Amino acid sequence: MNLTQFAQHRKNCFEINNGFLIWQITPVNSYGPCCLDGLESVIVVHVLVITGCLEIKYRESTYILKENEFGHFIHGTHIRISTTSENINAYVMVMAESYNKVIFKRTPPLPFSLVARALKQPVSRLSPAFFSALLFRLQCIMNIAADINHIFRNEMIKSAIMMYFMDMADLYIRYGGEDKDNLTGRKVEIFMAFMKLLDRHGLQHHSVGFYASELCISHQYLNRIVKWQTGKTAYDWICNSLIGEIVRMLEHTNDSMQQIANKLNFSDQATLSKFFKHHTGCLLYTSPSPRDRQKS
Repeated sequence: MNLTQFAQHRKNCFEINNGFLIWQITPVNSYGPCCLDGLESVIVVHVLVITGCLEIKYRESTYILKENEFGHFIHGTHIRISTTSENINAYVMVMAESYNKVIFKRTPPLPFSLVARALKQPVSRLSPAFFSALLFRLQCIMNIAADINHIFRNEMIKSAIMMYFMDMADLYIRYGGEDKDNLTGRKVEIFMAFMKLLDRHGLQHHSVGFYASELCISHQYLNRIVKWQTGKTAYDWICNSLIGEIVRMLEHTNDSMQQIANKLNFSDQATLSKFFKHHTGCLLYTSPSPRDRQKS
C-alpha cells in the first residue's frame, strides 16, 4: 500500500506526491486498527496526541501515547496504530525518504542528537511551549493540504514542513540539551551510513562484519557507536529488522517457511525458526499456502 492508497480510505487524510501524508485522527475517523506496514522508504512518522490516547506498535515494541505526548518514529515502515480511545484527537505525519530529500536536499532537518534520542526513546511528553508550537505548525500543514485546488499547494506544503522542522530544531537546541548528546562529525557519519546500509541490505546480510567492512571500520567500533546512541548494538538492529520482516511476511503473504528462509538468506527453515525463537521466545508458524491447501 502506498500513501495515496492509504489516504483514499480515510477522512481528514491528505497526501502529496505519494511522498508526504498528514492525517488528523478523530473519534469519527479513527477506523480502529491501522497498519502502515509495507509503505516503502518511509523515513519518519510523527504522532502528536492532543486529547485521548492511542497505542502504537513499532519495531517489536508497544507504545501508549497520551495527551500532550509526541511520537517520533524513524524508518517507520512497520508501524501499527492498534487502538484509540473514544475521545482521540491526534495528528499523524508521514514522510518518505524521497520527499525528505526534495525538501531538505543535503541539509539535515533536525540535529543529529535529536534523531539519536528518538531512536532510543520514540515517545516523549512535551512542554507546553513545545506542544503548542508543533500543534500550530501541524494545523497549518493540514489547512494547506486540505485546500486541494490551491494552485501553489505543493510549494506551500514544502514551506510549511520546513518551518515545522525548524521550530522543532530550535526548541530542542534551546531547551533540549543539544550539546550534551552531541557526537563528533565522523561518528555521526558512521551511524547514519550504517542505518542507510541496513535499510538497503538488512534482509540479505545478517552479520555486523558486513556493515563494518562496508564502512571500513571494525565491527567492535561500529557496535560501540550504535549502542552509545541507541542503547542497542548494530547486531540488535539487524535482528530487529529481520524479525519485523519475518512477521510481515507471515501475516501478509502465503509464502512457505522455506520460501521466507530463502528470501531472507537463511540456509534453511530450521535455521530461520531457531533464529526467530532465540530472539522472540516464540515458535514460528505459517498457515498452508493456497497451493498446499489444494493438494490436501
